[in-house]
Amino acid sequence: MMIIIIIIIIIIIIIIIIIIIIIIIIIIIIDFKETHLNALRFIKEGGVDAVKIEGGGTARVDTITKLVDSGIAVMGHIGR
Repeated sequence: MMIIIIIIIIIIIIIIIIIIIIIIIIIIIIDFKETHLNALRFIKEGGVDAVKIEGGGTARVDTITKLVDSGIAVMGHIGR
């Protein structure tokens, strides 16, 4: 009986982990789509040549890579 309860708890934990992973993936996809649309809007409506990404480190590398790959120039900020 105790083994069945442990197996059920393990299955529930695995399901919860899978749901969390799916939610994270959805957030990442939605976040980039919104970022891409905003960048295109700045270029079209604002007449800018590039967009500036706030934040640093490796947190923005994927977003910057995707923007550059889609033809949007990205600039950074060095200093204070």
